[in-house]
Amino acid sequence: MKKYSVIIIFLMASSFLYGQHSDDDLIEYTGDVRNTESLQRGAKYFVNMCMGCHDLKFMRYSQVGKGLALSNEELGLLIRAGSRELDPMTNAMSDEDGLRWFGVSPPDLSLVSRSRGTEYLFNFLIGFYPDNSRPTGVNNYLLPNTSMPNVFWQLENTSHGEPDHDLSSSDELIEVATDIVNFLDYVGEPMQLERQELGKKVIGFLFLFLVIAYALKREIWKEVH
Repeated sequence: MKKYSVIIIFLMASSFLYGQHSDDDLIEYTGDVRNTESLQRGAKYFVNMCMGCHDLKFMRYSQVGKGLALSNEELGLLIRAGSRELDPMTNAMSDEDGLRWFGVSPPDLSLVSRSRGTEYLFNFLIGFYPDNSRPTGVNNYLLPNTSMPNVFWQLENTSHGEPDHDLSSSDELIEVATDIVNFLDYVGEPMQLERQELGKKVIGFLFLFLVIAYALKREIWKEVH
């Protein structure tokens, strides 16, 4: 009996979670790490909107500058005061201050695109709505009772007023969130484009080798028949 009770509870919980975050409620994420201009904008938005609380400890400013084809002047605008090009992208807020101000220390986002996925991040960023019961004055549809404030408060998004809305958002909000998530996708695996290109070359080589091997096999075994 206990066994069936556990199964029923699990199915009920899964159904509830699916109802909360069904695919029909989500807006499609359309970022592309091949879009260098989007990555450059995303880096700028991240530094200005997110890096006050969040770190990118596994990414150095110099890596961003080289990978995103930034000029020295453009890279200089991203570097936090007191930091240098070879320093990791960390903020000035201590974990203790984050815990005291938000109730939880803001996490490092270096690998968040790989652990959470880009679609989740995108819908989280556009999912804030007014909620006076929360200390920050906002809540989030994808992550209820989040401690994170709405960093996009200056972007008009008049559709976010009730929890049962259709998740439609302003064009400006969509564009900014897409660029930030695109940048975080790049940060999660800076070598992904090189890896994909190398994969194509390896597959091409293996296909060519298969053709040569098959032709060699026919040449060797034709005498046997």
